[in-house]
Amino acid sequence: MAADKKRRKADKPSEAKPEGKPADDNPSEEGSNNRMKIVLLVAALGFAAALPFTCEDKPDAPKPSAQREPAAATTPGPRPSAAASPDHPPSPESGGDGEIHWKKPAAWKEAGSPSPMRKATYQIARADGDPEDAELSVIVAGGDTGANIERWEGQFGGNKAKTTQRSPNGLAITIAEIDGEYAGGGPMMGGGADKKPGWMMLAAIADTSGGQHYFFKLTGPKKTVEAARKDFDALVDSISK
Repeated sequence: MAADKKRRKADKPSEAKPEGKPADDNPSEEGSNNRMKIVLLVAALGFAAALPFTCEDKPDAPKPSAQREPAAATTPGPRPSAAASPDHPPSPESGGDGEIHWKKPAAWKEAGSPSPMRKATYQIARADGDPEDAELSVIVAGGDTGANIERWEGQFGGNKAKTTQRSPNGLAITIAEIDGEYAGGGPMMGGGADKKPGWMMLAAIADTSGGQHYFFKLTGPKKTVEAARKDFDALVDSISK
């Protein structure tokens, strides 16, 4: 009997004593806390990563530059002509076309020029008793000086011209003087118009480069032309390049 009791006692399983806390199928509170820490850590890292961009100082807005006032429009002044060069000071009575220059007598009036060849036309008031005013024309043309004087002689019925040479301002100038019955500048300027007795001509021929000549031709009633001789001489003396 005693042996049977010992055998039954040996065959009966012993109850294990519990060690620590009993196991639980549900997640422990400690696991939940760990996951929460991880979530917070990830959120903190994300916030920290975004912080430099959101807190970065914005660049200062560019200051508006001072507006420059537009420069005042300038109107180009007149281009200086050759007559206004240091060698030829400007004068209200001066004339010229860039090749040569001269000074118009104050008493003479400018008139219209009927052709491109004529550079200037001046009207000289008639002397007492003369039927009309005198006129001085400035014409540029070629040809021989002697041939032109012969043509003028033809306009005065073949009367011979008195010629002299002058050299104002280094220019070679021929002076021609004729009087008689003037036939005017008819066909080819050789005469043929209405004849005018008692007329006179004072002319100056200025030689320039290129074979061109400047013809200063004063014609009109003799008394008027004689009265204008002093002004004519002054004009000749003023001729220069």
